[in-house]
Amino acid sequence: METDLLKKPYTENLLHNGWFKNDLDDWKLKTRGVAFDEVGADKFLAVDGTLAPQVAQQIKVRPQHTYYLSFEVALEKYGSGFFGVQVIEPHSEELITSMSVTEETTSLIKHSMLFTNESAQKLLLQVGCENVADCTGKIGKLALYDLTEIFGMGNELPLEQFDELLQNNFFIESDQGIEMSMTAYLEEMIAQMSQGQATVTIKSTDSDKENAFIQQMNQKAQRLGMTKTNFVNAHGSFSENQLSTAHDLAKLLLQGICERRFMEAWGAADYSFMITGENTREAVIENAAKELGEYTLLGARTGLLSTAYSGAVLVADEENNLYTAVLMNASSAENCERELIRLIAAAKHRRANPEYESPIAFTAVSGVVNLVQQNPLCWTNSEYPIFYSFNKEQEVSPGTLTKLMTALVMLDHVSDLAETFELRESDVTHGSGPNFAAGDVISYQDALYLILVAGSNTATKAVARTVGDKVIQARGTI
Repeated sequence: METDLLKKPYTENLLHNGWFKNDLDDWKLKTRGVAFDEVGADKFLAVDGTLAPQVAQQIKVRPQHTYYLSFEVALEKYGSGFFGVQVIEPHSEELITSMSVTEETTSLIKHSMLFTNESAQKLLLQVGCENVADCTGKIGKLALYDLTEIFGMGNELPLEQFDELLQNNFFIESDQGIEMSMTAYLEEMIAQMSQGQATVTIKSTDSDKENAFIQQMNQKAQRLGMTKTNFVNAHGSFSENQLSTAHDLAKLLLQGICERRFMEAWGAADYSFMITGENTREAVIENAAKELGEYTLLGARTGLLSTAYSGAVLVADEENNLYTAVLMNASSAENCERELIRLIAAAKHRRANPEYESPIAFTAVSGVVNLVQQNPLCWTNSEYPIFYSFNKEQEVSPGTLTKLMTALVMLDHVSDLAETFELRESDVTHGSGPNFAAGDVISYQDALYLILVAGSNTATKAVARTVGDKVIQARGTI
């Protein structure tokens, strides 16, 4: 049997006290008359023909995840009614899945099933008899495993194959969960290498992948001398721990304008592309802004976070001098544009008069403007000369300017922008840009334009997930 090595060698049994080692701890008694039978060191819920014991436990589940549910039964007598396990949505009382045992046997037999949770956060698992059951026997060793957590979304094994792994001791099972045996691990690794697979696929959750991407964002920030910057997400949504300064973001912007692929997207006119998948269609990204006051606009990333507007721009004046400017937390889109123009004008005055100070105070929180006279890459490990600034070290939320870093980290890890990837339901979120749905397929080239020009949160989340997976696979660990 071919399987990928798992993300985790150990997976928890999501049922607490599922083997009844502590009697009814963590279980809710639904009917009276509960007793236990002992078989060796194991305890089983006893079923008396005259009683109909039933216990229940609420279980936490994750939407769109597939679960494996198993239990052991010895049914000595079956007359009528339901005897087994039911999974129910507690609010609507909708039956999600169930298995009733009717075959009589004195030996313990394992039963198993799979079910996929569509949207619930919690379900109710009921064990025992129902509908005036006339049964005698025992039930126990209940286990619930998240197969999506084990194998990854879309890679869950069918029931028969997972049962086979358990039967062949690929996993060692206990009341606490299952653990991949070291023998099975080594055999699997050797088998993959013998088939020419020199690298082992590291299984990880979407959260693991996004965290790996954010680690790369913070590492790049440190390499660029962005000493007062900390990222906790890739799209720029507010978090009290996601902070930066106008000075740090000015350093980031100078790096961006030195990247050809970054500039091709950032300063582009309208960009049209095909969204493929089940619903193939054309989409267009509009980039209408061409001027900023008297300046030619060569690239811009502006956006709203709560009631604060920030912007980062590259402009050329009438003499073709290039300026980068970062303005943080203006009170409106109009004030952001107005104060960016004033900020650049102040830098032009400063060129002529090193003592110049703007006679009108800025209402934004902070700002930095640079005159691009040398290749900024040469200054990567030094301080590029600032022509004008105010409150440049004030720590604020970078908001949508975060996406400048997201784009650069993507370019660091994706060599072929024609490579495509599929969007998941967890990627799709609100924000600007085209509307997407799970199953849509786009390229990293499209994603670059979506991030830099449209400011798409969906594309940003998808890039963090997919590129984060590349990072995990490259380093061989989560």
